[in-house]
Amino acid sequence: MKKIVGILTVAALATSLFAEVNVGAWGRSGMDVISTSDFKSGSVVATPGWADGSRVGVSFGAADEDENIGFNLNVDSNGGTIGIGDQAKIWANIGPLQVQFGKIQLDDLRGSIGDNGNRTEFCVAGEDAIFARMNPQNGMTLALRPVDGLFIGAAIDPNEDWGAAGTAIQGGIGYTITDVAQLKAQYIGKANTVGDVQVGVDVLALPVLVEVGVRVGGLADVKNKGTVNGTIGFAGGFDALSFKGHVICNFENKGSKVTDNLTAGCEVQAEYGLGVCDLGVNAGYKFAQGENSLGGELYAKKGFGNGYLFGGVADTFVIGGANSFKVPVGAEYWF
Repeated sequence: MKKIVGILTVAALATSLFAEVNVGAWGRSGMDVISTSDFKSGSVVATPGWADGSRVGVSFGAADEDENIGFNLNVDSNGGTIGIGDQAKIWANIGPLQVQFGKIQLDDLRGSIGDNGNRTEFCVAGEDAIFARMNPQNGMTLALRPVDGLFIGAAIDPNEDWGAAGTAIQGGIGYTITDVAQLKAQYIGKANTVGDVQVGVDVLALPVLVEVGVRVGGLADVKNKGTVNGTIGFAGGFDALSFKGHVICNFENKGSKVTDNLTAGCEVQAEYGLGVCDLGVNAGYKFAQGENSLGGELYAKKGFGNGYLFGGVADTFVIGGANSFKVPVGAEYWF
């Protein structure tokens, strides 16, 4: 046993001499301490739902001295269950070409204006709705950045059928004109059928960041299954005020009535810094399946150097229908 410990100790010391492993972390956890639709009965709900109620994550990464090869690994606890997080990859650079293998997030073209955190009932859209990332789960990406501003990339996941894998390839191109705009387009493949086409533009010349994305799908059978999803994101700030939001208009050819096919909505989040804390408001509207929904939230956020605590009151209701009242609290950290 002592011999094994000695070998591990020497290996660890040798590793520390030749490579530095960087450690980071990010997590978000909270709770709706009150969740009710009628104020007669209710429940206590852990949030966010996409993390089974709690995300506590840590990340590791390292590269050689010349940054020619390295790795990234995320380990997360979701709802108390430990597992691999967003990335587990090995990467290598050959001049302007980067090759990656594993579970990968390639975000050169992805939208950057995100949703509203734990308050998912008001999130009509997020970064990927504006422009989807390349995100193979156990595959490979190629990224070419030959000159400043130009990006050409592709992603592929393994499949038992090479034809299915080949038709599911994702590929995109983007060009950024500094302080003016980023123009981008991509093809998002689907196994053994025609994939989606997405185009977008990020307007960088305004005081407010504006990102626009349009995704067209169902191209193999447009008459019966065609879809067009349009998303606009905006974000900015002045002095102590910051804000962001989205506008969506999605059409899916699935019924005879326009109202059956249309989903539309908007949302805005604004925060004002008071020094001791930030005060915030969320408001949203959504039309889907012939129903109109409204939502709103008031909250306070206490910020720290590497995170914050928040608490608020929120209500979402369908006009003429169901109501949902919540008291959300939670925390987020990053290192």
